[in-house]
Amino acid sequence: MQDVDGRDAPLPILVVDDEDLVREVMCELLTREGYAPAGFADPMAALASLAGVPYKLALIDLNMPSMDGIAVIEAALALKPDLGCLIVTGEGDLPTSQRALDAGAIDYLLKPFNIVAVKAGLQRAFRTVALRKAAWSADQKIQQHMMELAMLNRQLILARNSAELANEAKSRFLASMSHELRTPLNSIIGFAHILRSAHLSSTPVQSAEFAGHIVDAANHLLSLVNEVLDLAKIQAGKADLRVDCVMLAPLLEKCARLIAPECERHGVTLIMPDHVGHSVHADATRLQQVLLNLLSNGARYNKPGGTLTVAVCGLGLTHTSITVSDTGQGIAPDLRERLFQPFDRLGRSTSSAEGTGLGLTIADRLMRQMNGTIDVVSTVGLGTTFTIVLPSAATQAGTQPVP
Repeated sequence: MQDVDGRDAPLPILVVDDEDLVREVMCELLTREGYAPAGFADPMAALASLAGVPYKLALIDLNMPSMDGIAVIEAALALKPDLGCLIVTGEGDLPTSQRALDAGAIDYLLKPFNIVAVKAGLQRAFRTVALRKAAWSADQKIQQHMMELAMLNRQLILARNSAELANEAKSRFLASMSHELRTPLNSIIGFAHILRSAHLSSTPVQSAEFAGHIVDAANHLLSLVNEVLDLAKIQAGKADLRVDCVMLAPLLEKCARLIAPECERHGVTLIMPDHVGHSVHADATRLQQVLLNLLSNGARYNKPGGTLTVAVCGLGLTHTSITVSDTGQGIAPDLRERLFQPFDRLGRSTSSAEGTGLGLTIADRLMRQMNGTIDVVSTVGLGTTFTIVLPSAATQAGTQPVP
């Protein structure tokens, strides 16, 4: 310890003894040895002083009328666990010393006092306190290292699990992709063999039909390859996004024109919002890609005579939502978690509706990269609503949103 002038200050020692003469003699001996003793006849007052004085050692009488010395030690250690306690007693038998040690004392001093014995006892006590402190510090370091090792172990387990899931997902993706690629390739090869075969004669009408199948399969294959490459770029973070203010009115008008033939082919009525004044912060080309995918799905998986409705709504001052709702067969709750998985068409791969099973996966990844979200609500037999949410461009620009 150091005093206010930076010099080593005497170490404070607590002395608790109800006998005035004994207490005074002990304090005088300690003062001569260079310590700063504080004597108390009342154990409760001594315990109260622990809060304000940084005692290193306490010398406590074993037999006091108001409070037993063992009880004082237990109370003192409860208040100050690093305090070194020595019991002071005239009873030098083994049971007495054992009682003191069991209570938490590190040593004991016998009455009447002998300066040599007192000095030796204090030296042993200080060494014991220092050893206890070192042991406690080492234990704390060990506990800290164990916690760090446990945290690293958890991180390694999470990383391993993540790697295993990624590897499993990659395997599923490759298996699905190989299947999806083989389907149109087999069609192309099969019809090409028929056309070139000298043994399988065909009429000009049949040849034209077979050639049409080849063109359709080739276009499907090209679309699949393009979407796989697009998804790979997006997942690698290499998608070329130009995020800017996008006015929704002209974008939705363009989407309506592009999707109109498909809606007409499937007998679906497209309902677009009137007077859209909202704008969002997004990449116009990629947002159009997402909307066209949702609209195309809404037309293909709708029912004949159904409707496909687009709505735009401001969400406070910060975000804007665009919903695409169809009146189709809906999606069962147990299938929704698979909705954004690549090549998973939710059992519709054998249906007449065309698709690669990558559109919603790409839409989900694109919305994340544009700081947006995509969500779905569906009721079997009634239809499905996809909702995309993007930051409002007016908020990004620091101006008032368009009503």
